[in-house]
Amino acid sequence: MNKLKESIFLVDFELLNQSLTGLDIIDELGIEKYSILVTSRYEESAIQDRASRLRLPILPKALAGFVPFELQQPKEVYDWVLLDDDDLVKMTWEFAAKEYNKRLKYFRTPEELYAYKAKLDFEQKIFIDSNLSYGVKGEDVARKLFAEGFKCLYLATGYSPDQFPAMDFIKAVVGKEPPKT
Repeated sequence: MNKLKESIFLVDFELLNQSLTGLDIIDELGIEKYSILVTSRYEESAIQDRASRLRLPILPKALAGFVPFELQQPKEVYDWVLLDDDDLVKMTWEFAAKEYNKRLKYFRTPEELYAYKAKLDFEQKIFIDSNLSYGVKGEDVARKLFAEGFKCLYLATGYSPDQFPAMDFIKAVVGKEPPKT
């Protein structure tokens, strides 16, 4: 059902050689929240009344060709996304990904991650090193990603979790080793 919330259905009122109308189909499937009725009969009061009861917008068929569509590429999903500038950590995660048959996406710098983030799903698990190059704090990167909608952010560090203040934008403070799941 998650894909339904991302969909919009343009449904024609008249369905050739069918006993049901587009309105009937929308009503039976319960998709009125995600639908627009398209019809050349938009001025008929019976159609307007029923569409109104369903809170269903009507689009005159003559205007349907002018509706702009913007298709989105599906988001990429990895088992693990890692931001860490340590080559040894990278090699460890790559080895574990191969061993556990996991998909890993690795970034060395926050800039690489920021440039790629539009391709990632907001529910993607992202592991971020606390101490990055040039004094950049992973906590700051995580805070920025959280503000943009990413919700599964982990601080991957060699420090104990009690070394960090509470951060509502971080799911957990974890070690540097890759997850086993």
